[in-house]
Amino acid sequence: MERRQRITSRHNPHFKRWLSLCETKGMTRHQQCLVSGEKIIREILTHHPSLCHEFLHSPKTTHREKFPAHIKSYQLSGELFRTLDIAGTSFPILTCHLKEYSSTTLETPPEGLEVLCPLGNPMNLGTVIRSCTAFGVQTLILLEEAAHPFHPKTIRASSGAAFNQHMVQGPSITDLRSPEISQWIVSLGMKGECLTTWQWPKNIRILVGEEGLGLPEGSFQKTFTIPQSQGVDSLNASIAMSIALFTYRQQFPLSSPFRPWHQTIWVNSILSDTAKPTAVPKPKRTTTASPLWATNRRVCWAIGSAITRHRSIISSRAPCAAISKPASKLNFGRCSQKTVAKAWKWPST
Repeated sequence: MERRQRITSRHNPHFKRWLSLCETKGMTRHQQCLVSGEKIIREILTHHPSLCHEFLHSPKTTHREKFPAHIKSYQLSGELFRTLDIAGTSFPILTCHLKEYSSTTLETPPEGLEVLCPLGNPMNLGTVIRSCTAFGVQTLILLEEAAHPFHPKTIRASSGAAFNQHMVQGPSITDLRSPEISQWIVSLGMKGECLTTWQWPKNIRILVGEEGLGLPEGSFQKTFTIPQSQGVDSLNASIAMSIALFTYRQQFPLSSPFRPWHQTIWVNSILSDTAKPTAVPKPKRTTTASPLWATNRRVCWAIGSAITRHRSIISSRAPCAAISKPASKLNFGRCSQKTVAKAWKWPST
């Protein structure tokens, strides 16, 4: 039987605790946070059930989810629920235990791509966390000036990525001027070299200054600026960081990028930017069909669809392969194995 309690008074100790979770002081004291948003809550219930603690909802909200036995359910009056629902989602709220993260001194060399974040705005911090997860940042280092990573607005802006991104607690931004620390850091500012033309090292730490305060005085390894029109004073700090992460990944692509559904492993190996321009050997004629062509019509159609969509890319990569006919004229939907093989010109070995 589901354990559900009704709360209608502002003086209830549970409600006072939940209300304090809207601020950093309350989250630090109780080691809990509030999570709102249907998509985020469902993902946390799926991937981090041990962190989930309580489920809060209003009388108008109905839910049919089957929660683990350790999650308690509370029904709040409409007024009390709206007080806690600072995001205005009207969806039930989940309370979670905070994830533990260690501290670091930054005196050791970076391992891969690391980000230094002093942003005190919870929304900006959430955007940075989401970008770090998207671009495969190994470690997000939260400086003392940064907002709490599990503030309700931060979790909302990060789309729940705060529960997945590896984070550590770092020193104050003023401590970064030490030569032992600054030698590993590149910064983003209003003045410096063009960001898009620099050859990134693989192991590096990126720092963006807080809006209004800027960067501390000191000599970092490099200081970069993002080219922009004169109609804007500066970019949003979280946007600038996202651009820097994208620029880094252009030189060091992720090992497992997203692939569209219609690209098979074989087609992708030809169309990928990282594919080596080596000759593709011609398959031998045997009585047994090769694994590549031992397919049904649906797979043949998928290969043809991928070739059609990317015919301009294929034609520009002669070292890999070339099509004897325009890809738009090839009908892979009703062709046999032999017909498809003839349409493809295999380079000589």
